[in-house]
Amino acid sequence: MDSQIYFLGTAGSDAMQSQLRSSAGIILKLDGFQIHIDPGPGTLTRAKDYGINLKHTDLILVSHNHLTHCNDMNALIEAMTYSGLDKRGILIGDEATIYGSNFDKPILTRKHTTYLEKINSLKVGERINLGTIKIQGLKTKHSAEYGIGFKIFTDKFILTYTGDTSYFSGLKEEYLDSNILIANTVKPFNSKDEHNLNSEDVVKIVNDVKPQLTIITHFGKQMLSAQPTYEAREIQRLTKIQTIAAKDGFAIDPVSYSPKLRQKMLDRY
Repeated sequence: MDSQIYFLGTAGSDAMQSQLRSSAGIILKLDGFQIHIDPGPGTLTRAKDYGINLKHTDLILVSHNHLTHCNDMNALIEAMTYSGLDKRGILIGDEATIYGSNFDKPILTRKHTTYLEKINSLKVGERINLGTIKIQGLKTKHSAEYGIGFKIFTDKFILTYTGDTSYFSGLKEEYLDSNILIANTVKPFNSKDEHNLNSEDVVKIVNDVKPQLTIITHFGKQMLSAQPTYEAREIQRLTKIQTIAAKDGFAIDPVSYSPKLRQKMLDRY
């Protein structure tokens, strides 16, 4: 079965508030699973617009409890379980989203807890096995205390989703061996953010990790003004690694799109 990545939304930070782009998250179709990463505002509407059947969702991954990443999580659970009539699906998320913290109530409601087949709180370094897929929690440095990224291991490749994080020296070890890197890149070159990556940070990460394919997403207002496509071209020029700027509605088969990744797959046989 072919792998597919669908970007329902690519807005982050201040771009979400004005809906310059959607923030409905990312759909992965891997090894027979439909996975929804960070279902922010507009998830149901954008899925309908782009022909994604949310009832087929098997797994929800939530990186942290900021609304850009989890606002529509309970609505997605309603859609995938027929409002609880069909108890099914798995939720994997950070501790605060599922259980709350000293400062915040949980995003997951008690009612929606009963709709799901399984719920897992994932911490940094922990790994959960789901059939042929393994999911590991990655360290982040962000304003969300319990925020995580995700490293997804499949038979075909290793995909890393950074979640929201600023740059720190341990990122190389977190992302090592990634074939595909999806980097939440809120700011462009020459624009700093103490809680998020900018394009210069992505260059450092890509030069260290050397994935076969880099996709930048989760853009703030400054990034959108700078035009993400130009930022991606510059990242690719500086790293010599294929780099794409995602757009709302963008879909990709990562293996067929990237010649280097396709060759890596052929080398396994």
